[in-house]
Order: sequence, then C-alpha cells, then structure tokens
Amino acid sequence: MTGSRAARWEVLVLVVQVAQGFEFHRAETEARQCMGDHRPTWKVYRMTNLGCLRQGLVLWPIDYKCYTLHGRGHPCMENQRLVYSDSPCPEAKCLGYTSSSGLPCTGGQVSNHGACVDPEDREQCGGELGRRLVPDMHGSYSCRCSRELGYSEWEGKCYVQYSQGPCKEGEQLEPGLGNPVCQMNPCDVGYFSAGDGFCYFVDTWVDFPGSEQLSQQERTDRTELIKALLGEQAATFCTFCNEHCAKKTREGECINTTLLPEVSPAGEEELLQTLALAFGLNSEEKLFVMGNTDFPFP
Repeated sequence: MTGSRAARWEVLVLVVQVAQGFEFHRAETEARQCMGDHRPTWKVYRMTNLGCLRQGLVLWPIDYKCYTLHGRGHPCMENQRLVYSDSPCPEAKCLGYTSSSGLPCTGGQVSNHGACVDPEDREQCGGELGRRLVPDMHGSYSCRCSRELGYSEWEGKCYVQYSQGPCKEGEQLEPGLGNPVCQMNPCDVGYFSAGDGFCYFVDTWVDFPGSEQLSQQERTDRTELIKALLGEQAATFCTFCNEHCAKKTREGECINTTLLPEVSPAGEEELLQTLALAFGLNSEEKLFVMGNTDFPFP
C-alpha cells in the first residue's frame, strides 16, 4: 500500500493534533518502560519505522523489513494476516482467525460475528452500496464504507468520495481527517479536485485500479451520477491500464492523463494516531514521511 503525498499529509496533520493533546501524555507514561526495554534501541526502531511509513507499509520487528498491513503470507503463515499489536509500544504481529467454536479460519477467511467468512464477500454487509468488511489496525473486521473503493460515510450512508453527495451545490464530499467534510469544488463541471493540484474527470469513479471489485449495482449507481453531471453522452471512458484522463476534448479524446488519486485506506489515520503516541515525530521526521526531504538522520 503506497500512500500519495496528499494521504501522507492528511496523516501527519492528525499526528500533530494527537501529539499535542492529553492522549499523548497519557500514552507517553504507559509506553516509557517498553521503550526503555526495546532491543534494538527504541530510536533505531522508530527511525526504521519512519522509512516504512513513508512507503505506506509497516515494519516487521524480526527482519526489519517493510510489509503490507493486513497482508497475508510472508512474514506470517498462510492463514494469518499482519496487524499491529494493541499495546503502548505497538509492533507488527501475525494474527490468525478462528470461529466462535475455536476452529481456525482457512483460505483467507477472517472471523466476523463468530463465523469464518470471506472478507471480500459483499453480502456480509447486506449488499449495501459501498459497504464492505474493513479491518482496523489490530485486524478486527466490521462493516464500514470502503475507502479503498472510494466511499465515505455520512450519517450512516455511503457516498462516492469527491461527488456532491449530501453537500450543497458546488461542493464535494472529501475524506477529511477521520470524518468526511463538504468542501467547495474548484474544478469545472464534470471534474473533481483531490487536493493534489489536478482536476480529475468524473469517469474515474467507474474506471480506476480495483474497480472490478465494484458490484454491478454500485457501477450502475456511479454511472448515473456521471450522467446527472454530463448528460447521456457522459462517457467515452479512457482505457489506459495504469493511467486515467485528467482532461478531455468534447469528442472524448484524452489530452492530459494522470494517475488516479490514491485513497487513504480505512485505518491509516488510526494507525498513525497510535504510532504517533509512541514515536513523537519531530518536524524533520514529518517532512520525511511526507516525502519532502531526504532521510534526516545521521
């Protein structure tokens, strides 16, 4: 999972907010002992972690390499996933899932309400548009609006991120820091802003890496959103494998392409919030994770 600069910036703003609050001081006291006992030193562990976080990955404390959070396979066993421990000094660990009867879940299944289920099965969340089984940083799954598929939750309903959604005319629903917010859309009709200096054509709502995970109903719903903006002629979609159209001619010819903006996956803010309590990033380290400076350590 590689985070975009915009996603890293969102995370670091939250890091600063948390580090300045009461929760930081409480966790600082709780974590003091495990920091002192850590081998190699906590400073080495923290600095190595920063390098992984910059890539949107997590540090495995055994081989000191970076791996994908919630990933299966190495360094874990086949039916385990890589998660973060729930402790004052969080470290990556391997988690296996079992049913309420104690039977191990196999084949990539996870536990949900006591049963072993496929986390990609849309029906586990009642088939509701945009809702999927989503893990928190500790590996516990629950039904939430899938940010990986570009949804944000507002008053119990999933809306397509960067669409108008429940916002006023001329506004768009943005992910925000933990909770979505309505912000003015500075782009022309048929485009949305992802906060990275580009205006993206709305066809990326149905044509993006991972869009094959959308249900037919979700795809239809997004197509209707596009038609409402552009009319029935809405859509000579770009067919690039890894790139998407940022600007088109009236005839549908793509004249400016860019990568689709990456969505910060659910739990990333929670992950960095918890890690910030232990790591206490300084200004240089924040810039490093954002990708704005070289490695700031001797």
